[in-house]
Amino acid sequence: MRAAGVVASVAQVTIYLIVGLPGAGKTTRAKELEISESALRLTPDDWLMAVFHRDHSTQWRSRERVEQRDRIEGKLVEVGMRVAGSGVNVVLDFGFWGKDERSALRSIADSLGVRAEVIY
Repeated sequence: MRAAGVVASVAQVTIYLIVGLPGAGKTTRAKELEISESALRLTPDDWLMAVFHRDHSTQWRSRERVEQRDRIEGKLVEVGMRVAGSGVNVVLDFGFWGKDERSALRSIADSLGVRAEVIY
C-alpha cells in the first residue's frame, strides 16, 4: 500500500469497476478497496443523497432522478479518470450491470495507460 500523498506511476494505477445488483455488498467492498488500495472511492448514491438530501429516502432512486443520476455518474467518471491519470487508484462503485458500459470504461482506462479491474 502506498503512503498517503504518494503518487504512483500511471502504469501502476488501477481503476476498480464494482459490479453487482442492489444490496449485493458493492459499497462495502468499495470501502475496503478504498483503504487497502489507497484509492479514491466514487459512489453515485453518496452524491445523490447529499445533493438531494431533502428527498424521501427512496426518491433519489426514482424515475424523476434518472437524468440527475446519469449526469452525476458522468461527472464522477470524468473525475475518476482524471485522478487515475494523475497516478491515484480509483474505485467506481456504480453497479455496472451492462457489459457495454464496463467495456467502454476499460477502453478509456486503457487509453490513459491505467489498468481496469472488474470486481464482482
